[in-house]
Amino acid sequence: MTLFYEKLSQALWECQEFTGPQATFWSRFAHALVEHTSADKSCVLRRSREGDGEVQIIAFAPHSEKPSLPVAMRGEAFDEWLAECEEQGYANRKEEPVRSGSAMLLKLEVAEGERCSALLYFEKDLPLDEDLGGILRLIANTPALYIRNQQLQLSQADVRNCVQTLDILSLLNEQKEYKAMVMALCNEAKRRYNCERVSLGYHEEPYVRLQAISNLDRFEKKMDIVGLLESVMEECVDQDEDLLYPAPKGSGFILRDHETYAKAEGVEHLLSVPLRHGEKTVGALTFERATEPFLETDVKAARVLADQVERRVVDMKKQTRWFGARMLDAVRDSLGGLLGYRHTWRKLFAIVGTAVLLTLIFVRVEYRVEAPFILQSSEITHVPAPFKGFLSEVMVKVGDLVNEREPLLRLDTSELLLERANTLAEIQRFASEAEKAEAERRISDMLIAQAQKKQSQANLELLDYRIRRANVEAPYEAIIVEGDLTDRIGAPVEKGDLLMRMTRMDNLYVEMKADERDIHDITDSVNGEFAFNSKPDSHFPFDVIRIEPVAMPDSAGNVFYVNGDIQGAVEDWWRPGMSGIAKINAGERSLMWICTHRLVDFLRLKLWW
Repeated sequence: MTLFYEKLSQALWECQEFTGPQATFWSRFAHALVEHTSADKSCVLRRSREGDGEVQIIAFAPHSEKPSLPVAMRGEAFDEWLAECEEQGYANRKEEPVRSGSAMLLKLEVAEGERCSALLYFEKDLPLDEDLGGILRLIANTPALYIRNQQLQLSQADVRNCVQTLDILSLLNEQKEYKAMVMALCNEAKRRYNCERVSLGYHEEPYVRLQAISNLDRFEKKMDIVGLLESVMEECVDQDEDLLYPAPKGSGFILRDHETYAKAEGVEHLLSVPLRHGEKTVGALTFERATEPFLETDVKAARVLADQVERRVVDMKKQTRWFGARMLDAVRDSLGGLLGYRHTWRKLFAIVGTAVLLTLIFVRVEYRVEAPFILQSSEITHVPAPFKGFLSEVMVKVGDLVNEREPLLRLDTSELLLERANTLAEIQRFASEAEKAEAERRISDMLIAQAQKKQSQANLELLDYRIRRANVEAPYEAIIVEGDLTDRIGAPVEKGDLLMRMTRMDNLYVEMKADERDIHDITDSVNGEFAFNSKPDSHFPFDVIRIEPVAMPDSAGNVFYVNGDIQGAVEDWWRPGMSGIAKINAGERSLMWICTHRLVDFLRLKLWW
């Protein structure tokens, strides 16, 4: 039993120290279980940790057998067996799901997220001994130890790759010339990565041009190897992927040029990695080995090297070119970034912003100065009381439209009529006295009577004039703007008292208050439009007829009064005193000026020294 345990321990230790891929490890592990235990068959089962997925056989032994076991891989019996194994670490069966013989299912320690088990099948009964627990622990821990060793090796390889890359970068930084630098890169990479040849190519539109070959100071562009290497690098640059030849299983990359080069030069293994500068692939590194294949760690090391040296290669390449070529490259890169397919939203915003800016600068539109206005009339008539009396009747109210000669109001004439009758009697009396004095030849009395008669006749004419003026009529077609006298009927009035105000409707004009900041823009203006506050959807034209020469104080600052003559017919609903906003045409200006002139003027005043 001791010898058996030692042989099994040795075999499992060799599995733990194995450095190859996992597929090979699992195969070796399954064979070690058959060779060093009394099991007739063994296999490794894997099932996803999430849910109860289908169980897969990832390794089996011996190879002469097909990867199948006398076990029902589905069903409740097998699921119960797996659950028991997960719970206590192993499970034995001599009945279902085992068809014949006996079997042991052993839980294996593997990476997090996986559920693996080792299934040992015995054609006879399961052998049990006193040291079974130690054997099972040894078997169960072997995969975990292998995985830890692999991770340790990968970590060591990463550290080694970083150190090698830093060493190469340190060597490159010492170089002052591009040719010397790329040659040092290829030579050092060849030595450190155990390659027969390392080559560097740079993408010079539209092809990749070979820059350096390790241990080859000079080469002609017409050499066959140069053309083949450039094709290999172009194949890598076009696909922008790390290309490994011979291709691993499942690889979908195109390796036609790699295969041609390998056959022509007798190279067994090739590795090409692209040099990426930002979002652009600028070149490629190609590694060649005669016998030793490139492992995953080698690919990672080459990738790290390419990522770290690309900046140095690109900068040195640009610095060594003549001035004109550098300028052309800068222009081409700028245009490529502007016209390329990347950064779509940024370019869209830049194009829209440029279009808006050009529109603001070059598109000129009519600039209009805004000013509040009041509708005014050029002729207002005051209607006073024609004589002292009493209001007898009022025919109109404020806001009424009246025609020419239309009665407005009437004064009481009863006292005037009585006085007129008395005056007529006096005239008759003075006429009789004059006739009597003439008959009696009293000349002086006759003249006095005639004079008194004339005085009474003059008084009569005055009374007739007042009676006629008692009916007040409109002098022209107008609107009553002041004087609601309906509540004053019968009230006394004195001669000259203001009874009403009326204004003409055929000579309205707009009186605007233009801010003094805008007066210099409208001095040459000839027209504009206005809209009332009560009806802002309707605009009416006007012509500027006068600008008051003196600024007047206002609540918002100094203003200039601007008068505008209304063009077109006057609407029936217009009334003097109505207000709104007027816009005075001040000539064409650019949109940029219209948007910024207020701010510019403000800054000019504030920053003026």
